[in-house]
Amino acid sequence: MSFDKSPRGYRRIGLMGAGALALVAALIMALTLFPFGKDTYTAELEHTAGLRVGEEVQVAGVGVGEVRKIELDGKRVRIEFTVDKSIELGKETTAEVKVATLLGTHFLLVSPQGGGELAAQNVPLAQTRVPFNLQDVLNETGDLSQKLDVKAITKSLDEISTTMDASREEFVPALRGISDVSQMFAERSDDLATLLKSTSTFSEQLNSNSDDITQLLKQANVLMTELTSRRTSIHNLLVDLRAVGTELTTLMTENREDVGPMLDNLNATITLLTKNHKKLGEIAETLGPTARYFANSTGSGSWLDQYMPEATPDGIRCKLEGKC
Repeated sequence: MSFDKSPRGYRRIGLMGAGALALVAALIMALTLFPFGKDTYTAELEHTAGLRVGEEVQVAGVGVGEVRKIELDGKRVRIEFTVDKSIELGKETTAEVKVATLLGTHFLLVSPQGGGELAAQNVPLAQTRVPFNLQDVLNETGDLSQKLDVKAITKSLDEISTTMDASREEFVPALRGISDVSQMFAERSDDLATLLKSTSTFSEQLNSNSDDITQLLKQANVLMTELTSRRTSIHNLLVDLRAVGTELTTLMTENREDVGPMLDNLNATITLLTKNHKKLGEIAETLGPTARYFANSTGSGSWLDQYMPEATPDGIRCKLEGKC
């Protein structure tokens, strides 16, 4: 694209640039004077408390606007501030000037409260607070000093002095005791620090295991609920057990004459078996082979098939005469 390089052409380019700059400046000024997306409110304060134009407006610790104007309105100060349109301020909304840093910066804390709408979009003086007011403290102190009875205070101090002088022997040991306690705390500072650290560790452990403790308590609650629901069944079971015990006691009482000798005989039998348990074991060991041999000898038919030379007459005579 070509343009006229004559003085007239350069003048036209300069005018167009100046117009563009003026338009940008107008837009910036419009954004400054007319904040889009924000509502404008006012608040009445006893004094500015160091609050300045441009400082932040917060709701629940989040920045939502800024202070636009501060002006004197009679014996009070009226400030103008902005808040995001998404935040609705009820008719009981409060505003308070807070100190942000030790360097002297402040912010306006707005707390939306109540229903309805804020009348005239203004927070009245009764619903605002400012930090420490030295003049109010001095006035209250002056009024209080006028109400004090100086003579009574002087007399009280004299009485205290006289009493302390009379009880010097008791008072001095008390002070020494306090000094000894302080010295003990000073000497045991490391132990106290360890104790406090252990307490902190215990607290951290409890905090870290709070979910497990909560789950344990829930399970204990479930157990107690189940026991409560089964209380009638448990009660009936205990009643039945008591009845069974009563019946067994009655049975043993009625049959004591029969049961006693029976138990004595049973005890004697057990004692006899205990004494002869070795022989009984040997009999049990030989009983197996004997039964097997007997089965083999009778398995061929209805006769006994067994080789027993000692059972024949010749065998018996041989054994008797000793000539085998």
